[in-house]
Amino acid sequence: MSEYDEGKIGAPMIYVNGAAGNIAPIYTTQPTPAAGRLKQFRALLGDKIIEAYRVMPAAAVDVQSGVGAAVVETARKGGMKDSAELADYVKSEQIRLPVRFLKLAKDTAVWAAPLELFCEIAIDVRERSPFANTMYFGYTNGWLGYLLTAAELPLGGYEPRVSPYTARAEEDLKRTVLGFLQGWKRP
Repeated sequence: MSEYDEGKIGAPMIYVNGAAGNIAPIYTTQPTPAAGRLKQFRALLGDKIIEAYRVMPAAAVDVQSGVGAAVVETARKGGMKDSAELADYVKSEQIRLPVRFLKLAKDTAVWAAPLELFCEIAIDVRERSPFANTMYFGYTNGWLGYLLTAAELPLGGYEPRVSPYTARAEEDLKRTVLGFLQGWKRP
């Protein structure tokens, strides 16, 4: 898809994973990847990206960039064996989850975490953010597991079974991220 769009607009394109913890690629529902119509998907999604690019306003000349970081402290689910990577972030029965922030302009912020985050959480943060454009970049600086919505955990399945986070993690993450963004937006 990147090649498709780059050929159409004549500029490099960067692909970044968002909150895809509960979103499977289209080809995973098919008997083979080729049966997933990936060539058609390039145009289906690629054309939407090109349209968004065309209607975007010109880049601001008054860029107010900045970086920041926060730590989400949340309970660790009992009975789990920590991965080697996660073990570095566990203190007692708490997980200290690093979150990074990037301000690209007065109305655009990116937040990133080493998570396979469920999309509803990132959407809720985006809708409640004081920034007009708020984006989540997932799988950054490592991978510390799936972070699900509290409503999803009791339903069972693969992600709830392997996630090291309790139902409280969703609220802890949103409170920390939104608190940081709100504080950052103030002049």
